[in-house]
Amino acid sequence: MVHVSGYTAPAVIEALAIVGIWILLLSAVTFFTLLILSTSVQAIWMVPFIPTPRAITDGMLDFAELKPGQIVYDLGAGDGRVLLAAERREPKIRAVGYEGAIGVWLLSKFRMWLRGSKVEMRCADFMKNVDFSDADIIFTYLSIESMKKLKPKFDAQLKDGARVVTHAFRVPGMQPEKERLVTMPFGRGSHIYSYVWRKTIHN
Repeated sequence: MVHVSGYTAPAVIEALAIVGIWILLLSAVTFFTLLILSTSVQAIWMVPFIPTPRAITDGMLDFAELKPGQIVYDLGAGDGRVLLAAERREPKIRAVGYEGAIGVWLLSKFRMWLRGSKVEMRCADFMKNVDFSDADIIFTYLSIESMKKLKPKFDAQLKDGARVVTHAFRVPGMQPEKERLVTMPFGRGSHIYSYVWRKTIHN
């Protein structure tokens, strides 16, 4: 029997296995605790984490009319599913998601790693210190209060022809270029809207 510092080899292996299990359990508990806390914070901010249904995602991508080389943002990107779908539809875009809740952001980073995605997920407040002047497409699924705050920022920063595609909530004071009611299972439905910014109109 092989001994290591007074312990048999099987005993050392068993001890290492136990330590590994505890590390995994602690990591899982930490991750889900962060996820729950982050979701609670989002609820307080009136922008809870609600995954976008596939039918809505497809409709938003139809409105976006993605082209190679475009820069695409998702504000309040959640677990990154909209940008992952956008990357699948047009692999040559540059996609950046902003998510302020650290637990949900960690989930999105894990999804990107699993998929081998080039989508960049940032844990940051997109209302502050973020310049969208290079944006071609912006996706949002936020709240009416968030849209009210974003409208002046978009007016100041978005270039002529930039497109904003929103789920559920309109951009205040603007008429959408396109609008669609997407019907989902059990008779539910939700609207998506597409807006095109024109500097001559909004500045």
